[in-house]
Amino acid sequence: MYIMPFGHQNISVSSGTNAPSNRLIIIRGDDYSSAENRSIDWTDTGSVWPDLTSGSISFTAKKNTRDSTLTSTGSVIVATGANKQVRAEPTHAETTGLKVGDDWLYDVQVTLPSGSFITLVHGNLSIVEDYAIPN
Repeated sequence: MYIMPFGHQNISVSSGTNAPSNRLIIIRGDDYSSAENRSIDWTDTGSVWPDLTSGSISFTAKKNTRDSTLTSTGSVIVATGANKQVRAEPTHAETTGLKVGDDWLYDVQVTLPSGSFITLVHGNLSIVEDYAIPN
């Protein structure tokens, strides 16, 4: 797990494949299921996110060239309190066709019951080659 600044707040992110350089790493073709302790979780350690009750989470990543996109539906794990938490669990089907590279950007957004659309966190992402899956 590492802590990444987001404005004036702290957001921690944990994943089976993250890097200490504040860059999220996804291995192309892998599953990121919480059942295997591989989900990507973000925790609001600065208590600045709004109440996430009944919110819908989306995790989106785009290669800077915009020729490859990852979109995954996330979930709210802890909706209220000091350590609100959201989770993304990209699947094999979602990660298999991604282009390898360090020039990816991602964000995690919530749509609240009020209709408000809020970015909770954003950052840099690397897609790493899985040598069992051809380019």
